[in-house]
Amino acid sequence: MTRTTCAGGKGRRRRASPGCRGLLSRPFSTPSRLRFSQNDDFVVSWTAIYLISVREGNAVAVGEQGQRIRGLWAGVLQVAAGHLLHDTFTAFLAPLLPLLIPKLGLSLVIAGLLSTLIQLPSLFQPLLGYISDRLDIRLFVVLAPAISATVMSFIGAAPNVGILLMMVTIVGFSSAAFHAPAPAVVSNLAGRRIGLGLSFFQMGGELGRALGPMLIVAAVSWWGLEGTYRLALLGWAVSLFLLWRLRRTPLERPRVDDLSFARAFQDVRGIVIPLAGLTLSRAFINSALVTFLPTYVASEGASLWVAGASLTVFQIAAMVGALLAGGISDRVGRRPVLFASAAATPALLFLFVAAHGWWRFPILVLLGLANIATLPVLMAFIQERFPHIRATANGVYMALTFVSASAAVLALGGMGDAWGLRTAYLISAGLGVLAVPFVGWLTRTPAEVRPMVQAWEERSRG
Repeated sequence: MTRTTCAGGKGRRRRASPGCRGLLSRPFSTPSRLRFSQNDDFVVSWTAIYLISVREGNAVAVGEQGQRIRGLWAGVLQVAAGHLLHDTFTAFLAPLLPLLIPKLGLSLVIAGLLSTLIQLPSLFQPLLGYISDRLDIRLFVVLAPAISATVMSFIGAAPNVGILLMMVTIVGFSSAAFHAPAPAVVSNLAGRRIGLGLSFFQMGGELGRALGPMLIVAAVSWWGLEGTYRLALLGWAVSLFLLWRLRRTPLERPRVDDLSFARAFQDVRGIVIPLAGLTLSRAFINSALVTFLPTYVASEGASLWVAGASLTVFQIAAMVGALLAGGISDRVGRRPVLFASAAATPALLFLFVAAHGWWRFPILVLLGLANIATLPVLMAFIQERFPHIRATANGVYMALTFVSASAAVLALGGMGDAWGLRTAYLISAGLGVLAVPFVGWLTRTPAEVRPMVQAWEERSRG
């Protein structure tokens, strides 16, 4: 029997024999017992790498490719850890207020203004995202933890109200500069598993906001209010670590040097109205479940312990939901997960209002799983829709989220004063139903953006 040799020699390529060309031209198929499922990403990727290397006549070490994939996912986890530490420091303000108010003679209006100033720069996130797209999406992700940690660690030493307001504003801009491009970095590293990567990123932020108050209270008990500056070293350590890791990680840098901010915003304007409607309709439920949940449960006759435990149960379930939703959307698609969350959340809130006693706790678990599930999935959807301006598009989403949350919490408080929190909860659930058609509007026309993405790809090649 004649043996056919297909391999090429070292340093040169040999023409494959007709038998080999026929073999390589046939589509690859697997026996039925070796069929790969959609989830076997690494197996399929390694098989594809091997077949391409054989066809090109080159030897490719599959192990090296696997090591690269693991390295990229290590980068995802490191950015998520940076998110955890960054949001740990920005969560210092609320537990420090009881100490800052008597020290500086702050009024409650000024105390409320501090919380507003730390969030108000979110309105500038589209511009900060655009700057990141123009320069390097890693820049603000590396710098922000050090800046936020330094300023928040020295906040107890502020000598007067003016300096305190200035420090909080700096932290607000640092936080906005971090949250606009960070999901774009994660999406770049996560490959086809963007949803799962952003779930880890979101989980880091949720853990940071939970750990921050405990860390600063412990620091004040150890070193006093003006001794918390020592914590700044943690932020600088994380920034230096991210610099060391991310500068060695190759990222796709889109060519947007010729894209003005007005043109970039024009590219995303098609999703602004449905995205604003979706975030606003969901913001009423978020405000009801986060800001007013203990107050509502206590007003229904529960003890203070039960009221506090209800918020803890909801937040733990929300973290689990944020972690699971992105990976599920990678498998079944963003649209089904967004529809399921939009439909289930208001229905569960209606059930929560109708329930009594301990029956509310299992409903709260389901509410936490369903409600927060939209956050990483929406971010993944936006990252995939606008691959050429990921940070800019995410900045638009984050700005709309801030405006919606601010408007919803004020409106919900007004409804609670006028008609009671029970009625306000029912109205919030009714408004939450509007999220379903907005999800359909937001996700129905992916074909409309294809010419824009193709034009970006042509500009990149040019």
